[in-house]
Amino acid sequence: LRKFRIEGQADTLVVYLYLYYIECCKILHGCERESEALNNIYAFAKHRNQPIPGSSRFPLNDLIGAPTNSRDEELVRNYLEQLRIESGERFVKAVFRNSKGASKYWTMFRKRRFINRILEVNK
Repeated sequence: LRKFRIEGQADTLVVYLYLYYIECCKILHGCERESEALNNIYAFAKHRNQPIPGSSRFPLNDLIGAPTNSRDEELVRNYLEQLRIESGERFVKAVFRNSKGASKYWTMFRKRRFINRILEVNK
């Protein structure tokens, strides 16, 4: 998908989660057990180098304003971390629902791009 019409903040959140899920698919591709996948996704979600609005690596800076002070920055960082953790756990359960190993249906999305953006994390 190269075009997606964003009509509000909820759509922006959906776009962020979609970009996050693409990165999750890359992580889940080699996982054979759900417990391994959960550990990998949790570590990825907690990674302190995850970009936040205002950082040069954040893919949606044109849609989300940067935090105005350090308190707001920490609040946004914590919110996005919690969002990644909760949605990542649910995503893993969906990917491992009815199969041995990660479902190829889901992991194929690791090769996709969405609106020509990517969620980069420096490791």
